[in-house]
Amino acid sequence: MLCPSCGHDNRADARFCEKCGQELRVSGQTCTECGTVNSPDARFCVGCGSSLPGAEAPPVSPPPTTPEPVQRKIRTSALIRVLLSQTDILIEPSQRGELSVTVQNLSEIVDQYLVEVEGLDTAWYTVSPPNVSLFPQDRGEVKVSFHPSPEAKAGRYDFSVRVTSRENPIDWTRIRATLEVLPVSFFEMTLSPQRSSIVGAEAAFQVQLNNPGNVDLALSLSATDPEEGCTYLFQPQRVTVQAGANREVPLTVRPKQRPSEEARRYDFTVKAVPADAPHKAREVRGQLECKPLVISFELAIWPQRQSIEGEGTFRVQLTNLGNAEIALDLSAMDPEEGCTYLFDPHRVTLEAGGSKEVSLTVRPKERPLEEAKRYDFRVRAVPANAPHKAREVLGQLECKPLVISFEVGISPERQSTGGRGTFRVQLTNLGEAEIALDLSAMDPEEACSYRFKPNRVTIGGSESKKVVLVVTPRRRPPAGETKGYDFTVKATPADAPHLAQTTTGRLDVLRRKRSRALVAIAVGVPLLALLACALCLWPWSGPAVYPSTPTRRPDRPTPTATSTPTPTVVEVEEPAPYAFGPWSGSLRHEDDGLIETYSADVSLIDFYAAATFYNPYSSAQGNWDYGFLCRYVRSGTFHAIRVESDGTWLHSVTTGGDWTYLENGDLDGLRTGADQSNTVEIYLVGDDGEFYVNHELVAVLDMSALSEAGDVRAATGILDGNEIEGEATRLEDFIVEALD
Repeated sequence: MLCPSCGHDNRADARFCEKCGQELRVSGQTCTECGTVNSPDARFCVGCGSSLPGAEAPPVSPPPTTPEPVQRKIRTSALIRVLLSQTDILIEPSQRGELSVTVQNLSEIVDQYLVEVEGLDTAWYTVSPPNVSLFPQDRGEVKVSFHPSPEAKAGRYDFSVRVTSRENPIDWTRIRATLEVLPVSFFEMTLSPQRSSIVGAEAAFQVQLNNPGNVDLALSLSATDPEEGCTYLFQPQRVTVQAGANREVPLTVRPKQRPSEEARRYDFTVKAVPADAPHKAREVRGQLECKPLVISFELAIWPQRQSIEGEGTFRVQLTNLGNAEIALDLSAMDPEEGCTYLFDPHRVTLEAGGSKEVSLTVRPKERPLEEAKRYDFRVRAVPANAPHKAREVLGQLECKPLVISFEVGISPERQSTGGRGTFRVQLTNLGEAEIALDLSAMDPEEACSYRFKPNRVTIGGSESKKVVLVVTPRRRPPAGETKGYDFTVKATPADAPHLAQTTTGRLDVLRRKRSRALVAIAVGVPLLALLACALCLWPWSGPAVYPSTPTRRPDRPTPTATSTPTPTVVEVEEPAPYAFGPWSGSLRHEDDGLIETYSADVSLIDFYAAATFYNPYSSAQGNWDYGFLCRYVRSGTFHAIRVESDGTWLHSVTTGGDWTYLENGDLDGLRTGADQSNTVEIYLVGDDGEFYVNHELVAVLDMSALSEAGDVRAATGILDGNEIEGEATRLEDFIVEALD
């Protein structure tokens, strides 16, 4: 644009001269539609293509016979004019509508134009033809046919018609319009089942709603019958069915009164009313037949009579003869209230035509002592909803006096051992009723302890059982002496203590005395002395185990016995029925982190073990311990029972090298001086054990932590720090006796 002051050529849209600052007054025509300033001789706006005021209309083809088109403009190309026959199209689903698009070529060349629809599903419309060729200033018409799918939801859908130049694709014009799919409010309703026949208090139906329309429906449900004889419950009563969807609503119909004799029918109507279109309500009919409730059942008991020695078991048979489910409560009683009655279960539910059997246990509160006693009882079945229709049946229980007759015996009647004795108590029930017997034993001097396994036994009619009895003297007799213990075993019936029976047995405990054979060895005495010294000084090694504190190394070979011989005598032990021993020798102390042991090389669960240990030095000089490793399954898995120089004892178990301390306590009378000795004894049977020191019972042990068969080993230095390098613990008469 030329400046009128200085003549500088400025940009076309400049308002002031960029050279001199003079205001540039534009002479031309301003478009009333978009405000664009056009040249004085322009006939159409270069911004929007609208006709300018005062412009002479160009010669064009005669206008079409269709109504004057409506125009909704968007600023696009000034060379393409687009007119729509309408901008708001109303149409129903599955119906058709049409839109005429008029395209005018405002350019000076022949051009072809592509007509497109934007913003709608391509399946909803058809453009015919999609292309139109026009000479300059000519117009052409394109038809857009709309056909929304039947599932199209109601509502307004905005779209645009776009016309694009083929010669110059950057030139295009877009016009906006709206397609409104009209709502179609329509639904279907059915009832399932249409007819129902019941005996109970209510019937269940399903109201099925189908909305094939294109708008969500809010429906209100109701039901009535002419006589108003029923109540109707919808869940829910107000329901929304989405467009194109189905919905089921449960309906419960309850008669207000049950018929007493004849069946009664109720014809009812279900109504669904759309909230936005009450005039489009729909109805469906149904029928309910309510039959009278028939409560009828049979009650029987088998056997009707029973004779027993204790409690009786009967079977109660129930059969539902009615047309509805019934719940029956069961009870029983006798006039004297002499029995208790247990039903399993005490409430029974029976379907129409069904039957069940219930167990009934009748237990007399007191058993007759001399004569049989009869109990006439009555079983009653009461319908929960109709107590007036209860039924009864009679039964009889004859309770015989309880006959308790049994025999008790012991095997062997007499036993000789070096310590504890094991007997078998034979119990035979001579009666027909089951009896429970409590077992006990005693001797006049109370010199022994008695352990039954188990101490209570239940024996069925005409059955027999054997019970193990272990008799353990509280003190062993002096060496070389025999001590006899006469004891009495008593079996007491739990329900009849006055009928207890007894039997007697005897345990002889013999503690053998060594016999010495004097042998003159005039020449060999020096040689024997040298041999004894060599054996004592030889660096023997023994099997190893793993205590918890500290950790010890694996096994090593077992040492050979190193008893110190007397130059003038040879000691000979009388043969004994032992699994091992007797053995005498020494366990040398070595500061190597290992327990010093001597193995009996046995594999036992139940056994008796004993040994006399000589203190390696006084407790004032240092700590020491000794005892037994038993049930030695493998290295790191065994029980350890020991005494210590501080006057205490301890029972522990190790499994896989992990130690657990189980029991401990103080010892009265433990000899702790140098060269003094203590005799240690253990009895193990199953999960129980007894621990003796110097023939006095110290404790009853719980051996359940490890019950496998294993070796028995005499041991010293069980706890780290309880031995002095170079010293030795001497022991005598190490024996192991198997207990069957």
